[in-house]
Amino acid sequence: MKFSKQLFLKKKIEALIVTTLFFTACANIVSPTGGDKDVTPPKLLSETPKNKSLNFSGKKIEIEFDEVVQLKDQFKEISVTPEMELAPEISARKNIILVKLIDTLRKNTTYSINFGNSIADMNESNLFKNYRYVFSTGNYIDSLKIAGTVDYVIDTALTKDVIIGLFPPNLEALYKQKPIIYTSTGTGGKFELNNIKNGEYRIYAIKDLNGNKRYDEDELLGFLDKPINLQKDSLNLNFTISKQIPRKTKVTETKYYEGKILVKYNRKDDSVNYNVLYPEEFKNKIITDKSSLDSVSLWVPTAKFDSTKIEVLKNGKPFDTVLIRNFIKEPKFSLTKITDNLKSTVLKPGDTIKLNFSRPLQNPDFSKIEVLEDSIKKTNFSVIPNIHNIKEYAVKYNWDSTKNYEINIKENTFTDIYGKGNSDYKRKFVIDSIGNYGTILTDFEIPEGKQYIVELLDENNVVLKHQIISSSGIYPFTVLVPDRYKLRYIEDSNKNNQWDVGKVDQNIQPEPIYYFKDEIAVRIGWEIEVKINAK
Repeated sequence: MKFSKQLFLKKKIEALIVTTLFFTACANIVSPTGGDKDVTPPKLLSETPKNKSLNFSGKKIEIEFDEVVQLKDQFKEISVTPEMELAPEISARKNIILVKLIDTLRKNTTYSINFGNSIADMNESNLFKNYRYVFSTGNYIDSLKIAGTVDYVIDTALTKDVIIGLFPPNLEALYKQKPIIYTSTGTGGKFELNNIKNGEYRIYAIKDLNGNKRYDEDELLGFLDKPINLQKDSLNLNFTISKQIPRKTKVTETKYYEGKILVKYNRKDDSVNYNVLYPEEFKNKIITDKSSLDSVSLWVPTAKFDSTKIEVLKNGKPFDTVLIRNFIKEPKFSLTKITDNLKSTVLKPGDTIKLNFSRPLQNPDFSKIEVLEDSIKKTNFSVIPNIHNIKEYAVKYNWDSTKNYEINIKENTFTDIYGKGNSDYKRKFVIDSIGNYGTILTDFEIPEGKQYIVELLDENNVVLKHQIISSSGIYPFTVLVPDRYKLRYIEDSNKNNQWDVGKVDQNIQPEPIYYFKDEIAVRIGWEIEVKINAK
């Protein structure tokens, strides 16, 4: 009887287990429902040592929060000023941010650890924004502050994440060291930098592209006209950033392909020349093409050579050498290609057809070009070489919008400098009617004695046309394809007919650029008048 009772209990337990497993298997696993999403950032509970401690000599800082936290984008968000040679180790451990100081701290110095937007809770990544931990190794905290904005009229998006750095007052410090103390701009180019020691500084705005916290000459730079002696807060500083002209011309790149040596350098410089060191047969026989002021194409007399060494000179003085090794001993040149500036079969009224050859020509006879007007051969055209581009030629003729045109250049009509003929070229086109275009009339009021450069831009800010104006009046932009355009005008302070960037070495700010507030819609046959008062 006792055995039967135990057997009954065993069977009952087994049945209960099976039933439980059945309902467990059939149940759907769902997340708890109800309740608002957590949007509360972590709450600061304590700081050890206390924030803004004096006579600091510790090696560890603990920052405690009311929940588990994480660090996001540490490299981008966290900065320490003055910068330490050995960066501190910063980590998140449950609800504590731990800072281990590795470097030896300077005496009587105020340090600031700026966490930016790096501290967040673990669940919803709610940010504990713009937290700063400050301490001093001396008996007081530096308390001066600067604030202001950074402008860049060409692209306002680039005013975010610009470094505002304080440097010693000597100019060379900009090129040789990192800033003593710095911050970065936020949205709209606004910035604020706290805990600055009183004294004399040069302050710069640097668009730090490579993250090295230094100014490199290919980066945008803004500066004040002179050093500033900080004895009180300065809250209305304004910087206009622009690309500086590098102080020295340097060769940045060299390439060789089919007889052409391309030499690029870091700035526009029309005083650069070249001298062949070897081989002897190249001397005084290289053809120089300076169609761009920041590069040059050197066409060697023969493509059959082992190597050549060329000296690069500025104002007659060598500053670099170019060594080219030729690994193709028997180059096989294709025919010289001919291209033009026609985007379709229609030439805009007033435009000129420009022919571009892939290699320089040797003693070209342009009378061999065939120009047809309504299938009738014409000879009263002219071909004008471009003095700035040895491979480009303009075909001049009194084009008529009621006629059909054709330009033919048969294969091997011309010979390039390597004895290779040209490819066949045939182009049919018409001249468009002036009635298919529109006009913008710019009515400018400018101060007496001033000069401006007025530029017409497309929607991508590409300059299409420009005019130099030195008096008030109406200045037309004609033969415009129906589209949307922008206008900007540059105050040409030195009247050299070009926009000049800033020159930090001479404390000269970039010439001001202004944009007309609205885009201008041009329609077929319309004249649109735009009034601009620059006074």
